[in-house]
Amino acid sequence: DDASEESGWKIYRIGPMVGMGGSDWHQVWLHPIPHPEQAKFITGKVTGPVDERGNFLGHPPIYSHHVHVEVNGVQHCIEAHGDTTCSEEKGGTACYLRSYPEGYGLPFNPNLPDGKADYIALDFMLNDLREFPAPPMVFYEEIALKWSARDDVKEMSTATMHMSSGGSPHPHPFSTTMVTRRPGFLWSTSRWMVDGKLIVSQQDHFPWFHAHRKFMQGAWAFAATPEDLGLTHALLKVVDDNVNPHQPTAHNDLIWNPEVEDPVQALMDRVAASKAGLESLRCWMLDSEEEKGLEFV
Repeated sequence: DDASEESGWKIYRIGPMVGMGGSDWHQVWLHPIPHPEQAKFITGKVTGPVDERGNFLGHPPIYSHHVHVEVNGVQHCIEAHGDTTCSEEKGGTACYLRSYPEGYGLPFNPNLPDGKADYIALDFMLNDLREFPAPPMVFYEEIALKWSARDDVKEMSTATMHMSSGGSPHPHPFSTTMVTRRPGFLWSTSRWMVDGKLIVSQQDHFPWFHAHRKFMQGAWAFAATPEDLGLTHALLKVVDDNVNPHQPTAHNDLIWNPEVEDPVQALMDRVAASKAGLESLRCWMLDSEEEKGLEFV
């Protein structure tokens, strides 16, 4: 805490866990967890695996399949995944830290009466990626929440935009969990729940895009519906080259495979000829060894 007790960090260390390699699984649910009593806002977080001395472990050896710090049951409100860490030149494990832009915070009130108090829960799953059998390795998961009780912090909210998966009660037809071995596109669409201003801060990694980066080469965000972009359901075909015996292709594993030399140009041409047009493009990101981040906002 700072001297004025108007801000500080609440730090949790969960463990010990013992990894033996071979992508062994370590899964924990905690509900609820102790919260910062003075907090009025959550203003940042660190979530990552650490060794016995408290040093953060990168990927490899530990893969953070998911680390969800849930606020009032919202699962992806504060999160980290295997694609959270950066390349070494971009910060490495320091990217486990994510602070909200200066002056902003997620409202949090743990002192409301009658069951209305805000609460925090934790759900995480880690893998030891070392080759099996590996010497026993003791490690922990460390969670740190940055909080503030200052009255001049501006309220912000977090929107998580993705399609309901095939395992949910109401799956969306675009909610594919599988991609083809050749270039293809999949998409999802969401609406903002309220009007507001999107907070953009490259320093704080805002906004961020979560994907399994070994499969993903680019992403584009448009202010339009898929239909207005010319991305219709008729383009989507069931994945046809899956050879994984442990994950059979489902009816909702749909993807668009432009059978052309330049698939990205095929996407741009289709959008350019659509009702919304290329002026609806708001930001994009392409795989590059030189720059790993949003190319344009």
